[in-house]
Amino acid sequence: MCDVFSKVLGRKIRYYDMPEDEFAKMMLEHGGMTAEELEIGVLCHLRAWCDRKADLVTDTYAKLTGEPPTSLDDWIGDHSDSFESKPGFGGRIAGFFIHQRYARHHGGEAHKE
Repeated sequence: MCDVFSKVLGRKIRYYDMPEDEFAKMMLEHGGMTAEELEIGVLCHLRAWCDRKADLVTDTYAKLTGEPPTSLDDWIGDHSDSFESKPGFGGRIAGFFIHQRYARHHGGEAHKE
């Protein structure tokens, strides 16, 4: 997914493998959502990815809407304005510390760029 986001948005998007409890805490503090929204909208999907069940493909969307599903590339492109805003100072600082803490698990990327 990060590769697709990077390609469509034209900038490097990184994935950091964080423990679920740390990720949930960060999202509650900085994500602007309630615990219920986080559980329903994010954590259930995170768990599916971790359990290797995220690639399940069904025809449910097409049956319910009568439309074909949208590719990830197209969805990101259609919503690119949501990903274009620059984070504020606090978001940049938080991003820096997350990068420093978790990049060491990804081949030392924290020291690149």
